[in-house]
Amino acid sequence: MQEFKSFSKRLESLPSNQFDDFALELFEFQAHTNAIYKSYLAARSIVSSKVSRVEDIPFSPYVFLKIKR
Repeated sequence: MQEFKSFSKRLESLPSNQFDDFALELFEFQAHTNAIYKSYLAARSIVSSKVSRVEDIPFSPYVFLKIKR
């Protein structure tokens, strides 16, 4: 949880020109630490290390999260 809090803190003062790199870093963090999101990526055959653009970050549908809980 501490790592996620550090992301929140960094976001508060993030320059706009660093947003894409930050978003990709946060995506990679979620892909490895969030079990539900990790399962979602696996079900869609998405390898997080191959996602290199913000536009390619898959968003998890709310329904999927609701079913998994």
